[in-house]
Amino acid sequence: MIINYNNPSDTRNYPERWQTIQGRYLFEEIDERSTDGTEELLTVSHITGITPRSMKNVTMFQAESLIGYKKCAVGDIGTNTMWAWQGAIGVSKYDGVISPSYNVYRQRKGAYDSEYLDYLLRERKVVDIYHSLSTGIRPSRLRMYPEQFFSIDFPVPEQDEQRKIVEYLNWKMSTINRLLRAERKRVKNVFDLIQLQLYSNDSTIAEIGSFDTAFPNTWKTMKARYMFQERNEKGFSDKELLAVTQDRGVLYKKDCAQKYVQPDDITKQKLVCEKDYVISLRSFQGGIETSYISGLVSAAYTVFCLNKEYEKYFDYFALLFKSEPFVTYLNSLVKDIRDGKKIGFDEFCECWLPIPPDDVVDRILKLKRDYEALNDGYQKMKANLQELKSRIISEVINGDIDVRDIIIPEYEVAADDDLLITEDDSEDAVDDEEE
Repeated sequence: MIINYNNPSDTRNYPERWQTIQGRYLFEEIDERSTDGTEELLTVSHITGITPRSMKNVTMFQAESLIGYKKCAVGDIGTNTMWAWQGAIGVSKYDGVISPSYNVYRQRKGAYDSEYLDYLLRERKVVDIYHSLSTGIRPSRLRMYPEQFFSIDFPVPEQDEQRKIVEYLNWKMSTINRLLRAERKRVKNVFDLIQLQLYSNDSTIAEIGSFDTAFPNTWKTMKARYMFQERNEKGFSDKELLAVTQDRGVLYKKDCAQKYVQPDDITKQKLVCEKDYVISLRSFQGGIETSYISGLVSAAYTVFCLNKEYEKYFDYFALLFKSEPFVTYLNSLVKDIRDGKKIGFDEFCECWLPIPPDDVVDRILKLKRDYEALNDGYQKMKANLQELKSRIISEVINGDIDVRDIIIPEYEVAADDDLLITEDDSEDAVDDEEE
């Protein structure tokens, strides 16, 4: 049964036993504001739904005060108005506040189990409806307002079936998450071997600068300013956009999970060349990323490269810059500014960097090749399993799989840890004051 004849793009089919009700009869808009700004700030993302900002790597500027932000209580629906078309919506498990530019909805009569509702609202066919109903002159300006949300017909299974759907999906998601966790551990074990090589425990050691790690005294040390130069080139319109991620480095944006959105003025983006390093200007957390491709990134990133005489150390520094001791060291050099921390080229230039002998570099780079081969396999496996997750959720939420008589065994609950350590959510980077 096609449930929305007024919207030809709506091709959802649900079982006849499920009632369908228009959103305006299920939900109401809530606009309660913070009066003291003491609540926890929540983010609304297509990747993770609603989570505390403190759990995420978000690069947008945080306002000086949360007074006037919209309250979002446990069980409320939070929608990122600017990115609902991409799936930035969810049911909150937290009490807190979200951007005043977003929308908050609450159930009118409690027709839904909250976990079931979260699965339903983020199911990809429902997200496609958000996209078809959103208005704007270009993708980067699409918006879904309450009236569009209230016009959508939603399925309402019996509560017992909703809870069985949640149990089934949680079981399936945990099974997949355990596979991902085991493979990720294999990759990390090789990465840890690299760390042992980077931070060797020789009998004679020396410390450099405020780097809280000891290095063999046979290694050279040098300030970054003598080996690197900044790249600050703009004005290009024929280059592809890049995404900077913590777990996969620098990628073409079109290859990321999120839908591709062209900036209004691409010439304001900053050039990145092959064998450049990229660092976030604000909210620095995950180390310095390495680019093996060329393209454009936001002007909020710092881009730099090695001077010609030190290019042979490119891969070595790519590893060093992602190591935990170095990340801690670089964070000690950040400067406080009005709306966050700043990591720029000037701060980086103050770093003292260790340079091992050539035979140590060769040993490290062999391990790096082993790590990259394992990690490439893991990333492909992860992409396939994430697609499998999405397909299972769609089949169950749309009623293609009837779970009512399925016996669910005991199992170990496993969260998707990757969701908390992966790339910045682009929708969270939208300026709250945009509207």
